[in-house]
Amino acid sequence: MVHFRDADISKKSVIKVARKSPDSFINAIGPLIVVAQCLGIMPVLGVLMRNRNAVKFKWIAFRTIYSVLVLSCGLVELCLFLYRMKILGVTLHGVEGITFYGITVMGQLCFFLLATRWPKFVRCWDKVESVFLTRPYRTRERRLERSVRSLYLFWIILAFIEYNLAQCAAINGISRALEICPSTKITALEIFYRSQRPHVFMWIKYRRWMIPFLLLINMSLTFCWTYLDLFIMVTGISMAYRFKQISDRIHRMKGMTIPDSFWIEIRSHYLMMNELVLYVDKRLSMLILLSCASNLYFICLQLYNSFKSFHNDLLSAFYFWFSLLFIMSRAICALLCAASIHDSTKTPLKTIRNVSTKHWSTELSRFAYSITKDTIALTGRRFFYLTKSLVLAMAGTVVTYELVVMDQVDEKVEATNNNNSTHPCNWTIHN
Repeated sequence: MVHFRDADISKKSVIKVARKSPDSFINAIGPLIVVAQCLGIMPVLGVLMRNRNAVKFKWIAFRTIYSVLVLSCGLVELCLFLYRMKILGVTLHGVEGITFYGITVMGQLCFFLLATRWPKFVRCWDKVESVFLTRPYRTRERRLERSVRSLYLFWIILAFIEYNLAQCAAINGISRALEICPSTKITALEIFYRSQRPHVFMWIKYRRWMIPFLLLINMSLTFCWTYLDLFIMVTGISMAYRFKQISDRIHRMKGMTIPDSFWIEIRSHYLMMNELVLYVDKRLSMLILLSCASNLYFICLQLYNSFKSFHNDLLSAFYFWFSLLFIMSRAICALLCAASIHDSTKTPLKTIRNVSTKHWSTELSRFAYSITKDTIALTGRRFFYLTKSLVLAMAGTVVTYELVVMDQVDEKVEATNNNNSTHPCNWTIHN
């Protein structure tokens, strides 16, 4: 059994795994980390390098300073939003904003802490993965790398579409409202940013040079929300793929007389992967908890909003339903990808049960016992395991919530209680 400690990552082991490793998880996820770094998330050096010794974290580096600034600005916005809600009182819109800023800022902080440990994380992963990049596991095709990159490229494109639809719907709503407002010198762009960031412009005056800065912070926070799920997806399918390689190797031996040495080797590789799952879980469990909490909250919130008729045009209606489906499908995909780890750990049992009694051995019994007894899966701070049953549990929670609130939604009350301070006419009147 492999236990990952600082002492285990010696210079010799680093040199051994610091080679070109095709179809590896670290190579596959590299471009995704680069995209995140453009928005101030995970400031790690050398993520695209084949040499693992080049993967480093430095406190005195442009990427790190840039990430700290973005994180600090997000934290300031969270504090300003809290103070504004304290002055104006608690509203549904206010709670939504606090939840968004709280989860995304916490997510950025968790990714920053992960970046400080990423060099060791890479070497520990490579130490285990190197076994599956050689014969008899290695294949000529780069199935894992292609699958991982296709997956996150697909979701990044959808996230980009959803983000732009949100901006277009907001600007379109402001333009339509300005048609019925009194004539004013205030521009639609200023109204847009003041309505999107009222907690900021309570204290400072709007200036055009702020637009790129505000846009960057907003894009970083919004992408971090999606990045939480993306990171879980690619980690889940990468680990599941290695367990599947073990299952495929066992399946190829079906019907053959298998020596004990084979089962000893297979069991050692299986236990190495189990230890890797436990190691990764310690580093990612907080991210998993944030992801599940945010997805559950925003799905319930959007379903609640679906009972209200507040769409004044086709674009806003299309954005709302696209956003709802995007959040739901992204959350389900993240859970299923992570749950595939647990499913793949049990797959070898299907082949083992077909082994005849006369070929049963002590080593095979130990291997079967390990598979049956152990629950190997990622967790949310050990509160829950990411398995397929969790998908049903979350779906049941959402359905129960919707049934409870279905009879409680009163559109007239909601229309009265809505905060109208962001209506464009209010901005034009006071300027």
